Amino acid sequence: MDRSVVTPGNRRQKLEEAIARHRAGRLEEARRGYREVLHQDPGDPVALQFLALLRQQEGALGEAAALLGRAAELAPQEAGIHLDLGRVALAGGDPQSARRHLEEARRLDPRSPEIRYHLASALFQGGQAVEAVEMLRTLVEAGQGGAALFRLLAEALLESGDPAGAREAIERALAIEPEDPRGLELAARMAAGKIGRESGPVLPDASELNRLGNQRLAEDDLAGAEAAFRQALDANPSLSDARINLSLVRLFRLGETERGREWPRVRPAAPFADPQRTLWFAFPSGTNYGWGLCGNHLRRHLSPRVPLFDLAYDDWEANGGKHLPGPLFACMGAENLETIFPVRGARNIGYTFFERDLTPLARENARRWDLILAGSNWATEQLAAHGIEHAATLLQGVDHLLFSPRPPRQGAGFVLFSGGKFELRKGQDLVIAAFRALQEKFPDLVLIAHWINFWPASMDTMAASPHIRYERRGETWQEQMAHILDINGIDRSRVVVCDVVEQRDLPALYANSDLGLFPNRCEGGTNLVLMEYMACGRPVIASHATGHRDIVHAGNALLLESLPEQPVKDGTGRVVAHWPEPDLDELIARIEHAYHHREALAPLAEEGVRTLQPLSWERTAREALRLIGEV
Repeated sequence: MDRSVVTPGNRRQKLEEAIARHRAGRLEEARRGYREVLHQDPGDPVALQFLALLRQQEGALGEAAALLGRAAELAPQEAGIHLDLGRVALAGGDPQSARRHLEEARRLDPRSPEIRYHLASALFQGGQAVEAVEMLRTLVEAGQGGAALFRLLAEALLESGDPAGAREAIERALAIEPEDPRGLELAARMAAGKIGRESGPVLPDASELNRLGNQRLAEDDLAGAEAAFRQALDANPSLSDARINLSLVRLFRLGETERGREWPRVRPAAPFADPQRTLWFAFPSGTNYGWGLCGNHLRRHLSPRVPLFDLAYDDWEANGGKHLPGPLFACMGAENLETIFPVRGARNIGYTFFERDLTPLARENARRWDLILAGSNWATEQLAAHGIEHAATLLQGVDHLLFSPRPPRQGAGFVLFSGGKFELRKGQDLVIAAFRALQEKFPDLVLIAHWINFWPASMDTMAASPHIRYERRGETWQEQMAHILDINGIDRSRVVVCDVVEQRDLPALYANSDLGLFPNRCEGGTNLVLMEYMACGRPVIASHATGHRDIVHAGNALLLESLPEQPVKDGTGRVVAHWPEPDLDELIARIEHAYHHREALAPLAEEGVRTLQPLSWERTAREALRLIGEV
């Protein structure tokens, strides 16, 4: 469909065609249609709303929320937009924001049972089970009564201390949908705990909740799985299985395509000529997070070199738990070195990135792998220090067709760039503190902040920063970052806060800056953002520690070398890592030096390009095959 044919006269028709394709499951065609309508009229709230729903389907919750926010600004009286904002917030595990959006939707359309159902869900997820019960009962009294409604009512009644009522509600749910897996599972829990017959419910322990999460994950119920894993961790914060599983759910939800249907796969022609020589490949897909990018690049460069069976999620039923006839190459857990995907191969090769201290489980789990590939030499050293010798380093690569040298930026001022998700490990608190110290001294200093973070728990690690005040407030990413910058005394007129930036647009973003700041405390890999930024011919200030050591040296970067090791604690106060701590004064001094000696930055940038040139994804794929072949 050519954009030139979308005119004011036929725009509505084009939009209706895109919606029809969307409902038919033809997502890529629908996406093109929505974007073509928006190209002609960026302020079309319906196109924004349906594009947001498509992105929500694909797991891109942050982008979906941003699109719906724009739609709500353009059409503030549309209850359906506020309903969708609430549903996205619920999917993202933020019941407080969901309630605000859904209350507004109910104000605009007080008779809608769908709005009241989702509002009850937000109340329940936000810990207000009694209020949720009251709202759900009004829906039942009004003649509403689907299986999902009665199942939610059962869960809310359990939480509010009415097991007999919960038992009655789940029986009504199963009378409507006898084969509903979640209803059957809840009924089984009630029966096992004699819920509804005794004085009170018998709550499942953390292990049972973790098993429940795995069951819901197998059913494609990501929201239910995430809720179960969170409850397991509330019951037992040290349950490593639940923590890994929760990370896996988040990884799935951030993927670029819907699980089990459009996840890109590469397969040899069946039947396999030699299944034992086929490489079974178990990696996620996506463009907005590290594992997804890694998986995409590896499958693209491995498939021309070896028969590759890409284990898509709808293949787990056929292959889950089986002993595959050939070698398995899979992403694996972090500090526990756990198996993520439920398959085993004739040989098992795992790829891991971790930043926390390896746990006592790591050595035990390591025995399940024939070879462990680590994303940096630092990580391989950590494995060896724990007695895990069957390991090797596999460095990630750069897509040099996309990330290639750009000419120096033209224009006034001095523009800093900082990238990576906003969290303590990435060190953006040091960037904020350094910018605060220099913003008055250098009035032409500007900061580009590409920090978007989809994981609230990860973002909240900034509360431990010794350099900034941290409070997460606001519904949108822009609101949250504006608040953090404000409470830390930053002139926001000189900070560009980025939302989601597509991979294809990153080189242009990098090219609009003069110097990259990477005071990262720990990198289990080589830091893809750092590598891509340097490959574009941009100089950097970087901490000379952990995975960065594989990339930066005195000839290609301004190094941060004062890095005393500091213990890192989790939310329970337990020490979970030991990270180098960059020195703020050294960072400020390096920025000042770069500001006053800009002519000295070009040789560093040129050497950076030469350093990154051999590190391609093609090389990573070749090296992976060499290492796998030696097992």
